[in-house]
Amino acid sequence: MADEKKEIKPIYVKDKYGRVTKILPTKEETKPTTKGPRAPATSVFIADAEEESGTTINSITTIITEQDVSGLTPRPNVNVPVTTATINYTVKKIPVPSTNNINVLSASSKIWNKPRVFENATSGELSYSISEDNCIGSGGRSINIKVLGDNDAAFKIVVKDVTNSKWYNWEEEEFQSGYNDLESTADSGSLLLNFPSQEAETTYNTFFANIGSTTYDISLPTEDNPWVTNQLVNPTITFRFDNDKGFAYKNITTKTHAPGDTLDSGSINDGKIPITITTIALRGGMSLKNSTVSTENINVANDDVVIKSADLIASVSGSVGTITGTITIGKSSKRDGDILFQPFDFFTIT
Repeated sequence: MADEKKEIKPIYVKDKYGRVTKILPTKEETKPTTKGPRAPATSVFIADAEEESGTTINSITTIITEQDVSGLTPRPNVNVPVTTATINYTVKKIPVPSTNNINVLSASSKIWNKPRVFENATSGELSYSISEDNCIGSGGRSINIKVLGDNDAAFKIVVKDVTNSKWYNWEEEEFQSGYNDLESTADSGSLLLNFPSQEAETTYNTFFANIGSTTYDISLPTEDNPWVTNQLVNPTITFRFDNDKGFAYKNITTKTHAPGDTLDSGSINDGKIPITITTIALRGGMSLKNSTVSTENINVANDDVVIKSADLIASVSGSVGTITGTITIGKSSKRDGDILFQPFDFFTIT
């Protein structure tokens, strides 16, 4: 069989930069075989694509021979092991910012008595009671108060002089006739509250009023359950004999002090109060029954008063009975009160 001739056709290759390159065979063997034409044993060269339209190849870039590619094996398949990852996580709820809540009302000193809740064991009904643990004196007092809560939460606060039907004017910083309140926002700084001097006992109520969508903490004061400030005048303790049958008190001793003052603390006489009191027999004469006076012989009308000790002695002169000496008081009363001695503990009418 005559040798067959095959047309040599160029191959075009585009590189990564988009340039086209032509590959030309330089020699080709076309010996036929029973299994078809034998793969040409050729060498090729690569020419610039600009020469595609001409017949002259001016630039050979790379020479590739059959020997260069003989013996190459295909890239083997690689089995990549499977990696399993275990992830532990905790789902947390993103907190929603608190808004429009007023939480705290505070003062620079203890001036408020707050309502306490009591439940009736039988009916279950709730009732409120207010103590007088805190008070201010008749001379008045200036304090700073603060309202705390959510950022820019609005509040409305009222302070009322219940005794004289006056309201605190926050701009003028004094109590005046006619309703007044203050509207502001939480964390806006200190507010000045002036309690004036008073000649008589005065009661003030402090409470929040409703405003917009603001929610007040359940512990804060309302108009129905306000925080109470008691302004008390200086009380006087009166030491005297009681009016038992056949006796009448005559001379007394008094002691005036600040409300609820602790007289045996910081006092120049350590709370020792000198007293001289007398009683007379309404009819007849009087004789001495017992000259020793102990704390058990002293009757305190006010439970706030604490008798620490007594250095007293009883005596009789004619129809007049006398107790004289010193008595030491710790905690004193918030209001006027009597400390009494029973005449029949020491004297007998004759």
